[in-house]
Amino acid sequence: MAKTILVVPTGEGAGLTSVALGLVHALDRRGVPVGFCKPITQLHASDRGPERSTLLVQSFANLTPPEPLPLARAEELLGQGRENELLEEVIARYQEAARDAGIVIVEGLVPLIPRYVAPMVELRKNNLPTLASISPSSRAKSLGQVTRTWLRT
Repeated sequence: MAKTILVVPTGEGAGLTSVALGLVHALDRRGVPVGFCKPITQLHASDRGPERSTLLVQSFANLTPPEPLPLARAEELLGQGRENELLEEVIARYQEAARDAGIVIVEGLVPLIPRYVAPMVELRKNNLPTLASISPSSRAKSLGQVTRTWLRT
């Protein structure tokens, strides 16, 4: 069974993608069988194509990560009260990424809307090691907020 590191940000501009991809790159260079999963797409306003983290992993590592669940699909499931189905889809993507991996890096979501974070919180409840990526402008107060939030879950 693969070990998992869930990388989560404290907000926008925290370097989430950089931290997650840096971990994938470092592990891959050391010969560790690594997997990558961004369970739900979260495109930036300027994005016009596929989800960038998954695309970048494909370009520099010999990996084919699972396609993230489109945010519109996640919204649809949440809007219909089908949180369990959403969680099943997130877990299926994780399992695909973990198939041949010793360690899986899971890139979380920027918590713009709290309900999108619920599947990540469920993963966290399974005692996954979690790395918070904290933006420089909010480092001091956010670290305390993140610590308190994760200790409560």
